[in-house]
This record gives sequence, C-alpha cells and structure tokens, in this order.
Amino acid sequence: MNKLLDVRSCQFGFKQALLLPFNFSLYPGEVVALLGENGVGKSTFLRLCVGYEKIISGEIFYGKENRENLSVRDLFQKVSLVRSNLSIPDRILVRDFVMLGMQKKNFELLEKVMKETKIQNFLDRTLISLSDGERSRVLLAEALIRNTSLLLLDEPTAFLDVPRSIDLFKLLKSIAVNENKGILISTHQVEHALKYADRLLVFLRNGQVVSGLVEDVLKSGALSWAELD
Repeated sequence: MNKLLDVRSCQFGFKQALLLPFNFSLYPGEVVALLGENGVGKSTFLRLCVGYEKIISGEIFYGKENRENLSVRDLFQKVSLVRSNLSIPDRILVRDFVMLGMQKKNFELLEKVMKETKIQNFLDRTLISLSDGERSRVLLAEALIRNTSLLLLDEPTAFLDVPRSIDLFKLLKSIAVNENKGILISTHQVEHALKYADRLLVFLRNGQVVSGLVEDVLKSGALSWAELD
C-alpha cells in the first residue's frame, strides 16, 4: 500500500531536537492517534508536516515527493491541518469560513462535506457564536473542503464532552475508510484513542518515539504516563 506520509529518521525542534530520530508512515484508510504529555512536541510535529516548522534532520515524503521539493502551495494541496486554537474573526459566517478552503468551485463537494459534518443548520451564523462542538465540526469541514489525502488534527476534542468526542472519532474513522484518507489526530483523550484509532504514535519525555498497533504499544509500556485504569 502506498504511503501518504513517510517520515524518515526525523528530528525537529527549535534550538535542539525534541525527540530522538524516528520513522513514521501514514496510509490511506487509517486513523492514527498522536499521544504524549504536554510539551513533548505533538503540535510542533503537526506543524512540521504542513510546512510551518523546519526539520533538523531526516526527510519527509508525501507519496514519492520530498517535502524539500514542495512549495507551500503544493503542501496546501496535499495536507490539511485542523487546529482547535485557531484565531477566529469576529463576524465571519460559517458558510464563508468553510468556503475559504475551497481551491476551486465544487459545490457538489461542498454539499457533501456540509452533510457529513452536520453543519447545514447554522451556515448563516457567525463562527464565534457557535458552541465548542459546533465549531469543531466547522473547522473540520473547512479542512475537508480542501479535499486533501492527508488530514491532521491538533487536539480537536480538547473542549468537547465525552459523547461529542466519541462522535468525532467515529466520524474521522468513517472519513478515512470511505474516502481513503490518512488521518493523524493529536489528543489527550487516550481512552478514545485506544478504542477508535487503528494505530498509535507516542512521543515520550525521554525523547523516545513508539508507534504501532494499539495492543503492541500498550504492551510496550509507552503509555505508563497516562495512568490508564
């Protein structure tokens, strides 16, 4: 199976590397949960994957294309990032915000995304007036309308209650399978990740990176910091 994202011997950070060199791949049709304590580099890694941060060593490939050879515009067409802490203009309407992600007029796709994320009932409301759950669906819709094969989400369930968090995980899994997308979701809701993710990618404070199937990562002890029941 072709790799949508292929991270090879990667190190990233600011003045020094946050983690030891690691490899990671993301495939079509799967949801991978990115786990780790605060400050270990989860958000920085997601920003790295969309070109907002520089790599210290190693390489990142999108399919067979090296990130070093891609422009910002090229990356925009390959990968979308959903950030829960996005600064929101006060008066922008939901309808207008979602259409910001449209690279070309495709109203059939727009209708599909609006139905999929269940945002039809508040298209004419301002984004800032929405509840956390409603806003999370709109942010996802704006990313989906770009129609990229890679979808990265940075703490999308941070402000959601348990039922809405579960709904979001189920929706992401459905999107991955039905639309053949690769989805990487950073989250502190470890229990949901264990239940709904296909694989885990775990960043540890000692710089190590552990990835694999849920049961294998659990057996490795890489989630001891999470204090699971």
